[in-house]
Amino acid sequence: MLVTELTDVSKPKDGNRAKRKAIDRVYLSNASPEAKTVKLADLIDNARSIEQHDPRFARTFMREKQLLLEFLRDGDPVLLANATNIVAQYFGK
Repeated sequence: MLVTELTDVSKPKDGNRAKRKAIDRVYLSNASPEAKTVKLADLIDNARSIEQHDPRFARTFMREKQLLLEFLRDGDPVLLANATNIVAQYFGK
């Protein structure tokens, strides 16, 4: 069930990356708090890895996650705070 809630629903025909990510954010907004918690943990893990291994893509990734955080407020509050801090620190550089 969690996998279904977390699987992106957008398709390449839906438009550019920004449009597809917007569609996926709206879909994720209806996910359970448990699914949002998993997404927060995934965001935290991926943010660290992407920033280290693909700094050119990191800026795009972090902007997308900055927008996504608004839709994950029902997730675990500790993970939400951690994810929010990671994104804020990235832009504070």
